[in-house]
Order: sequence, then C-alpha cells, then structure tokens
Amino acid sequence: MRETAGVRQWAALEFQHADLGDARRRRRVIAMAAAVARAPGGKISEVFRSAAERQGAYDFVESKHVDAKAMVEA
Repeated sequence: MRETAGVRQWAALEFQHADLGDARRRRRVIAMAAAVARAPGGKISEVFRSAAERQGAYDFVESKHVDAKAMVEA
C-alpha cells in the first residue's frame, strides 16, 4: 500500500499544474500516470485491466481537449 500511495503522490506532484482546462482532466491524468507507473507495460491494454478503465484511458488520450504539451510542461 505504501508504494501505491507514493506513486499517487509522485503523479500528483508531476501533474498538479497541468493546464488541461478542467480539474477533472487533471485528476484523470494523475490517476492514469500513477497506474502507468505501477505497471509500465507500455500499452493501455496492459495497464488498465477493466474495459471501463481502458475506454476511459483511450478517450482521454484521444480527446481534442487534452494537450500533450500541457502535460509535458507540467
């Protein structure tokens, strides 16, 4: 459990200032970054196990409202 909390804390520190236009997107990128850090398989299908999680990740990555540059700059 400590590792999970540490990973979540790392993701929050990395992306807390991401300007994604909506606080919900910021929370989503933090959750996704933590999941990827816990299981860095490289593929969405390997990191997100449930169909709902995978669909949410795909929707986020493909969203016209999400700017990769904003995440990098965060």
